[in-house]
Amino acid sequence: MTDDASSDAGQGAEGAARLPLFYKSFAPLDPNRHGKLRLKRKGDYGFARQSSIVPLLCIEFGLAQKHYPIIFTRNAPHLPMALVSYQQNKNPLVQADGGWTPGRYLPAYLRRYPFALVPTSRESNRLALCIDEQSGLFEEGAEGLFFDGDQPSEKTQELLAFCREFDRQLTLTQAFTARLAELDLLEETRIRMRHAESSMDLQGFMAVSEKRLNALSDEQLLTLRPNGYLPVIYAHLMSLAGEQSVASQSKGVAQLAQDA
Repeated sequence: MTDDASSDAGQGAEGAARLPLFYKSFAPLDPNRHGKLRLKRKGDYGFARQSSIVPLLCIEFGLAQKHYPIIFTRNAPHLPMALVSYQQNKNPLVQADGGWTPGRYLPAYLRRYPFALVPTSRESNRLALCIDEQSGLFEEGAEGLFFDGDQPSEKTQELLAFCREFDRQLTLTQAFTARLAELDLLEETRIRMRHAESSMDLQGFMAVSEKRLNALSDEQLLTLRPNGYLPVIYAHLMSLAGEQSVASQSKGVAQLAQDA
């Protein structure tokens, strides 16, 4: 299946140099090759069991900040991530059956997998709805298939619409982080986990500097208002303040470390 678009779709947090996080392959969804395929079951997020971060879109900050610290990658384009665990290579929010812990926000990036819109070639702005054939999330069946004959099923049309909207929001997110970089608002920082008798620093990511934000001129601040960037920034900062629900996974209290 193909779709016309001009966005850098399907690249996610990892960029064009390699496959996005969790993806092992991309294969265009095709009725001849995948006509009898369907998802094994909805809501299996076992693929994220060993990931402590999940890519996030700006539109999600308002909900996600209630559950996770929101950080930015150190390298450009400084895409936002939800810190879903303080334990490296372990995500306790993924339950034994692959389900996501009830009551915790489920990022759109996880809901999109194992699908994505991917350019059909480096030179083309035409996109194909692709699947990760190596995800282990597909099976053959008689109902709930991706195609009705040689035409996309209603389910597939819904998947296509979701992926289109995801890529639109990704483009807006990239514009947001580019503006943060232009204003030099991001600084490398760390989160300190305090336990009863010890502490542990999590570092290697970026966050908005409140000091730099407060130092912006009125003219610069006004440039953040038309696109709704200020509420997004404040949601990010709120996610780093106080104890987060994710902190309880390690039975510690999370604090944004302040360097002397």
